[in-house]
Amino acid sequence: MDLSKFKQVPGWTEYLINKEGVLVSLKYDKEKVLKPRTQVNGYQVISFFRMENGEAIREQRLIHRLVMLMFGPDQPSETHRVHLMDFNLLNYGIHNLEWLEHSECTKRAWERNRKLGNKMGRQSRPIICTVNDKVVKHFESIKSATKSGYSNVAVRCYEQQTYKGLKWYWAEDYIKTFGSIDNLIDVEYITNECYG
Repeated sequence: MDLSKFKQVPGWTEYLINKEGVLVSLKYDKEKVLKPRTQVNGYQVISFFRMENGEAIREQRLIHRLVMLMFGPDQPSETHRVHLMDFNLLNYGIHNLEWLEHSECTKRAWERNRKLGNKMGRQSRPIICTVNDKVVKHFESIKSATKSGYSNVAVRCYEQQTYKGLKWYWAEDYIKTFGSIDNLIDVEYITNECYG
């Protein structure tokens, strides 16, 4: 791996990062690309570990913030936040980041959601869940899925994660990937197979 475009993470000599947010560990004399973890709010984080005087030291960092601090311009003030310009929490490369006042971040999010015809962003967009890429259930919104006993559905849709035996998608993303939702199968399958 060419590490010439990577920088050392401040305070963590065994970790490197590039401007696309790829993190590499140099522990144990090996180069290993690290896999980020998704927080409940959808942001990607990475954990750093080291031993110091026989004590384990651990620190968790938001990847988009780390990229901006290392490759972007200086933070204008303490009230500025890192804003993901395309609102995609998985697109944390420096080309997609900018510093904005917190109020401006909120304003842009509302403007974007209003343009999409939706005051609450994806909160009221249709959701579907699948088994083996076959649709088994659909919900009108995150709220209706939550009322049916499914929690953190927004993150699960964003990541297309499996939860309670079902893989979750935004309906529009599923249609882009699979072409339609005509393959709806018997909803009783959920009860019999997933909760048996």
